[in-house]
Amino acid sequence: MSKIARMLLILTLIIVPLAVLNAQDDEEVLSDVAYGTFIVPAQSGTLVEATEDLFTLTLEGVPESLQWFISMDAVSAGQYLSIEFSSDWSFASQEELLVAEAVLLTENETITLMISEPDYFDGVFSYAATIISIQPFDETIDADNADIPESFESATLFIPLFPEFAGGLQAGMEAREASMRGSGMSRPCRGAFPNC
Repeated sequence: MSKIARMLLILTLIIVPLAVLNAQDDEEVLSDVAYGTFIVPAQSGTLVEATEDLFTLTLEGVPESLQWFISMDAVSAGQYLSIEFSSDWSFASQEELLVAEAVLLTENETITLMISEPDYFDGVFSYAATIISIQPFDETIDADNADIPESFESATLFIPLFPEFAGGLQAGMEAREASMRGSGMSRPCRGAFPNC
């Protein structure tokens, strides 16, 4: 299977919701259903071990705005300023660390991660990361023995939008905006997800 076909398959699996809800008669919302995905493209990056089992994921050449895609109830897409995404996530983590599942697609592998503690400045995003699995595109490499890539070119990070993560970002956005009230600054949110 070609790299392009694999990439399209992975994108389809990530963007399409993990389950379909039929809430007409049942108002219960499943917490393990992703509503959509944040897409973080990068020109290059590194994955460096910080401590045992904890890595620093650094993505360089990240655009000023991230794309998001939602496919629950109605299909919707938009942009979220990278600096606001990082700030909202950080504000949300002040009381309890907000952790997100993510999939990093590089030129040679797909890496499933748990990420937290985002930091964005001047086109560079960094996260604390725990690696869950690595799936090399080269079928001759055993996934259990795959090397962790220390650096890579042209990668995309996909962050599924699970309800707990979405609620954390919303709380972070509200906390960030509350901290700016009375400071003379204008409301910084300009159409960012989920609702501003």
